[in-house]
Amino acid sequence: MIGINAGEWEGLEGMGEEMLIAMKPAAEKAMWEGGARFQSELKTQLSGARSGKPYKVSKTGAPHIASAPGDSPAVLTGNLRNSMGFSRPKWKALTLEMEVGSGLGVGVGGKINPAYAMRLEWGGVSSHPWPVYIAPRPYMAPTAQRMEPLLQSLFEARL
Repeated sequence: MIGINAGEWEGLEGMGEEMLIAMKPAAEKAMWEGGARFQSELKTQLSGARSGKPYKVSKTGAPHIASAPGDSPAVLTGNLRNSMGFSRPKWKALTLEMEVGSGLGVGVGGKINPAYAMRLEWGGVSSHPWPVYIAPRPYMAPTAQRMEPLLQSLFEARL
């Protein structure tokens, strides 16, 4: 999971409490919109054709093209993509925070083991009947990198 953090607002020392209270709803709305856009971008990142090794799915025999190491995971069941959501914005002193990723609150349509989601992002050993190493298939980091300028401009425009 990646946390979106609006950061501490600069120059609050001289600002009246009333003004700060008036700004909080706008900050929360911007954070909510940012979380929804991030979630949407994650789902887009986890969609589409991949260029890895073709194989037949063992349970159904259907053909499937896996993702190549370093590419985003290929969709087999859609559980990872459907598990993308975001938490409600939370205040910690003067910092507004939110998390976006697998299995989080708003907009989550599926369930997935968070350890599996992390193993796909960074690589690791899978828990099949025998150990299988999964090479990293990053999807969060590339999405966060693409979203950073958009989120920054969103917060600057709203606040």
